[in-house]
Amino acid sequence: MEEQRRLAALYSYNILDTSEEQAFDDLVRIASHICQTPISLISLIDSNRQWFKARIGMEPQETHRDIAFCAEAIKSPDLMVVEDATNDPRFQDNPLVIDDPEIRFYAGAPLLTPEGHALGTLCVIDHETRKISEEQRDLLQRLARQVMNQMELRRRIRQEKITSEALQQSLGIQRAMFDSANLSIIATDLDGIIQTFNQGASRMLGYEPEEVVGKTDPRIFHDSHEIVRRAIQLGKDLGRMIEPGFEVFVAQCRETKHADEREWTYIRKDGTRFPVLLSITPVIKEDRIAGYLGIGRDLTETNRLKEERNEMSEEILRANKLLEAELEEASIRHKHLVEASPEMIFSMELDGTIRSMNQRIHGLLGYNADEVVGQNILDLLFSGSSQFNFEGELLLDRMKNMADGPGRIEMSLPFETRAGNLIELYVTLDYVSLGWPMVFGRAIPNQEDVLSQYVLSSSRELQIGNDIQLIDEISKSIAEEASRCLDEEERMGVTLGIREMLMNAIEHGNLGITFEEKSLALEEDRLFDLIRERQKEASIRQKRIRVGYTFNQKELSVHIEDEGQGFDTEKMLNRNIKDVVESRRMHGRGIRITKEMFDEIRYTGKGNRVILRKLFE
Repeated sequence: MEEQRRLAALYSYNILDTSEEQAFDDLVRIASHICQTPISLISLIDSNRQWFKARIGMEPQETHRDIAFCAEAIKSPDLMVVEDATNDPRFQDNPLVIDDPEIRFYAGAPLLTPEGHALGTLCVIDHETRKISEEQRDLLQRLARQVMNQMELRRRIRQEKITSEALQQSLGIQRAMFDSANLSIIATDLDGIIQTFNQGASRMLGYEPEEVVGKTDPRIFHDSHEIVRRAIQLGKDLGRMIEPGFEVFVAQCRETKHADEREWTYIRKDGTRFPVLLSITPVIKEDRIAGYLGIGRDLTETNRLKEERNEMSEEILRANKLLEAELEEASIRHKHLVEASPEMIFSMELDGTIRSMNQRIHGLLGYNADEVVGQNILDLLFSGSSQFNFEGELLLDRMKNMADGPGRIEMSLPFETRAGNLIELYVTLDYVSLGWPMVFGRAIPNQEDVLSQYVLSSSRELQIGNDIQLIDEISKSIAEEASRCLDEEERMGVTLGIREMLMNAIEHGNLGITFEEKSLALEEDRLFDLIRERQKEASIRQKRIRVGYTFNQKELSVHIEDEGQGFDTEKMLNRNIKDVVESRRMHGRGIRITKEMFDEIRYTGKGNRVILRKLFE
């Protein structure tokens, strides 16, 4: 620990490996002359070497610390003298004694810092054995102190230079900031006479510094009526008479010794007016106020933006509330649709790493969703298949190229269940960029089209119960029938419109959930609990939804009929939902969405049968 402190002290002088300096060269020459020796050194002991700042009679610039006489000399604060190195057990086998320069005599005075750390020595060396007089001892130690004085002086000069350069840089930066700031900076003496007037003040007020510095006080920039009103208010606050002059600006900060900040009106040289936020601070020198500093910021743009913000705030608030309501319902519906979907829905990175998975995987493969998140999609493929390697590599290769197109992959893949069985799933993958590339996928068993399970006749009629899990598949299947006449955006729109109408037929039709009941359930986050409760009622379990559609080159026509009580369709179709409260109470969002997607939406009877028509150009 002591050696670490000694080295830290040495490094603080920043002297190692520096160039020769006359002051140090003179000191070794004087030492050599006093002691009549051919060699004299200023040696500094590093962690693994001794380095010579100045030297006479010695060629190397440094030697290894292990053989350095000075490394032994710094162990004591006193002068170390070796009269005959060949008879000294510490040095008789030293290479510097046995070989060149064949040291016999050595005397070294340690270089001590004010804290007592020995950084090295001032030493004299001879090739002959000899003694040293008391006078020589004393002078050598005095010279060692002069070496340290030179090192201290050198360090102080270097530090002062660094400080001076930093100060000059800081002053330059401050001056640049002072002149370039979009603030008026005005300093006055105790009487209010302007002493400093920066470029920001000149730009803001239209006066040149020479017009005001030393000639006037800041009242010329102010509204006289404001000054009088402020004087009256200050008189009440401070309990004394305040003259309506310069005192108005500084009375408050003089009392508190802190900045006084408030809005004022500035008047330019051309007579135009503008609002400013003015902060006035006392300038303290030796615990006394020596003057005042006023910093003003133009509030014109700030006030304009504030007015615009106030005008827009109510509209933004209403829009945010409506958006929050829509997002809340959409989130609830999306969560239910994903988790209740008959498809296995998942997301993954382009290398196949799974990032999310719905619970449908349990029904298809026997795994829980959280078991597969973080695994690679290849880990779920059937390893016993001869096509496994080929299909897996093909899948990853196609996924890596999805960003460059096409953005969709559709293929059958062999998956392996937890029990080790093979199941073929038809997989659809879509590329999406959310700031980073992602792939969203869905997978279903390779089986007959879901519609075929519910077909009642060759007229493409089908019938389902009140299971909302079937809605997504039926909607997509009908839209797929017409996909050759629709672009991707239209196909998704038709799917969404049919799905919304089927959802309304189940919720508001067969289940009899009123708009008020749905509003309350949404607010309490229990809509799907309400749906499950209604589905359990015996009278409702018997009710069915009938769906039919026809498709040709000119149009797609879909009719959906429930067995509910119906509702006032005219009122709903023409309803203008203006605010979030009405939106949450009446809903009707499915109808509004469908109106945008289809060319015609027509209710018949009591409102429990709807016909949708999509015309093709």
